Amino acid sequence: VFDMLDVDGSSSIEYNEFYLMVCILVSIQDHEEKKFIYHHSRTVFDLMDKDGSASIDVEEFEIFGLLFNLGLKAIRDIFNDFDVSGDQQLDYGEFKLFAMACIDRGKTLSKKEKDQERAAKSEGKNIARQQSHFSASSQERDGCVIM
Repeated sequence: VFDMLDVDGSSSIEYNEFYLMVCILVSIQDHEEKKFIYHHSRTVFDLMDKDGSASIDVEEFEIFGLLFNLGLKAIRDIFNDFDVSGDQQLDYGEFKLFAMACIDRGKTLSKKEKDQERAAKSEGKNIARQQSHFSASSQERDGCVIM
């Protein structure tokens, strides 16, 4: 992790490198890593491009993908999906496509989660109404009121 964050190779972590690490950790803790990748795509790309080749190979992508809470299979699939040129390297343009897809996927998942939450609440209300109706029917049938 130290080598990864020592962006300038100075064998020490300066303030800006430390700050970047804290921002990444906070984004992961808050489950906002995809937004972080999108909003800071150039910084993340430069961080991943360990050898300074202006491209990210699959090994570089795997190492840093794990940092952003992506599983190894997902990392490889993502890499192959966005390696548009097929050269086993992601240039910044291809990486930016990945960053935009992260946000689009995040929005889609958020919408699905909200829809599921609404459906669950609606189902909960229906169950509560049914229980209330059942309870009232039972009380009428038994001729007594339970308090």
